[in-house]
Amino acid sequence: MSIFHIIVPKGISKAVFESQILSKFSGLECIFYSFSGLKELSDVKLISTTPVLSENDVIYFRSVVDYAKFKSKLSNKHGCKLIYDFRGLISEESFLKNRSFIRRFILRFLEKFAYKSADDVWTVSNNLKEYLGSRYGKRNVKVFPCKINKDWVVKRQFKDTNSINFIYVGSMSEWQCFEKVCSEYKRLMNSNTTLTVLTKDLSKANQILSKYGLSALIKSCDRDEVLDYLDRAHFGFVLRDNNLVNSTASPIKVVEYASRGVFPIMTNNVGDYSLELKGVAVNIEDTSLDIDSLVNHISQEKLDLLYDWSLKYTW
Repeated sequence: MSIFHIIVPKGISKAVFESQILSKFSGLECIFYSFSGLKELSDVKLISTTPVLSENDVIYFRSVVDYAKFKSKLSNKHGCKLIYDFRGLISEESFLKNRSFIRRFILRFLEKFAYKSADDVWTVSNNLKEYLGSRYGKRNVKVFPCKINKDWVVKRQFKDTNSINFIYVGSMSEWQCFEKVCSEYKRLMNSNTTLTVLTKDLSKANQILSKYGLSALIKSCDRDEVLDYLDRAHFGFVLRDNNLVNSTASPIKVVEYASRGVFPIMTNNVGDYSLELKGVAVNIEDTSLDIDSLVNHISQEKLDLLYDWSLKYTW
């Protein structure tokens, strides 16, 4: 029986490790490694030498740097299957953050190396699969989007209401466009609307809300509390700038919203989801939004479509 050797990338959070790696390989015999110490992940071993491998073992990577390091340690006759899983475009993410052309060039080289030399290539979205194929050449690629626990999905029942509750779940990082969320909400708000902001950066959230003259319930809370607040919301914001990083992504937030019957309010470039949820999610670039149109958008038919769609993205 094959053993899966999972190379866990530096900087991964415990929540992502559990929901997107442990869940992905549930039921398989796995050993977890890292090139750097991950203090909060006690199941992950630190790589000091090349692990002992058998001919039919599988080695899984999601960092181009880790892939290059590890592959340099393997002989050409190792007999193992190498899987590289593109969870995003690190070269473009790095460029947006650092504006370094040299760093982007190096990371693109490593992306190409992984794409060309791995035995299997996986991607997080169809858009990313198409991009890599157009840039580095067509090959067989499997798409594995981010998923959630099936237990989180609920079938929500329609209730007639004049009050509309909006929610934002996420960080205050610039790429998550919280200022744009505030701008859109300010345009939509009236005496029958509320905004809930769930974030770890309470101070920054308060500053931005004050800048736009908005009041909101702001909290930092655990997973169960997040689900409780989602159950009270009607619409959730997922706004992104139009760039390659966002158009090839697979933001789990969209699935989390949909799984609780919350209609995502999105832009055109939220990975594959903008197209998949067309007519069910609310696209701020397709229509002139107002509260009346949002109230009319809520129906049992659309809630059922959200439920069915979110089930496709569960473990």
